[in-house]
Amino acid sequence: MPPQQLTVVTRQRLLDLLIVEQVWWWGDLDEVRFLERLYDLDALECDGFRRLAAREDITQHCLSNDDWPPE
Repeated sequence: MPPQQLTVVTRQRLLDLLIVEQVWWWGDLDEVRFLERLYDLDALECDGFRRLAAREDITQHCLSNDDWPPE
């Protein structure tokens, strides 16, 4: 049996619910500690031109500046 997947509509509704209820997806961890359990943040490229890896971008924008929205 193939694995079940969430539809785009269901994913959006879940995200909307988490935002409205202010239940943050990283739980008791910070965003970096949560995401590094799923991805190699040092190998992922970032959006910014000053930082080399996603870990640095996430740290800067989610922990230091808090200027990225949680979702």
